[in-house]
Amino acid sequence: MLSFKGYVHRWLSVITQVAPYTRETILPILRKSTEAAVKQCTGGQTGRQCGFYWNLGKFVDPAVDRTTGAGEVMNTGPPVTNGTGGTSKGNPNAGGKDNGERPPKPITMADKAGAGFVTFLMLGGAVGTFVWMSAFD
Repeated sequence: MLSFKGYVHRWLSVITQVAPYTRETILPILRKSTEAAVKQCTGGQTGRQCGFYWNLGKFVDPAVDRTTGAGEVMNTGPPVTNGTGGTSKGNPNAGGKDNGERPPKPITMADKAGAGFVTFLMLGGAVGTFVWMSAFD
């Protein structure tokens, strides 16, 4: 439950990309909430621990109010980009190598006949069951 605030932020940001006409309504709200989240991520021994109460604008120790856990971290997880400490190099061919799968075999006349036979059996079974349930009271 504690991480839902962060999820909703992510979903709203995606909505602004999928439906651009919502940007003018959603982005000011996200900016204000994000600024409040950043202001309260000043706690703990490192000075970077985040709490749960964004509206206060200051850090509230999660151990005090019993909201400690992974939820606070998931709420305010910052995006890591190349400009903010990311080290990964982009690879447009990622996942394009051979994964060991074989291409499907071409469909033959025997395959079509087998599929027709199985379809006939399934339909015959369904009709037979319907007749049996309807005719014999």
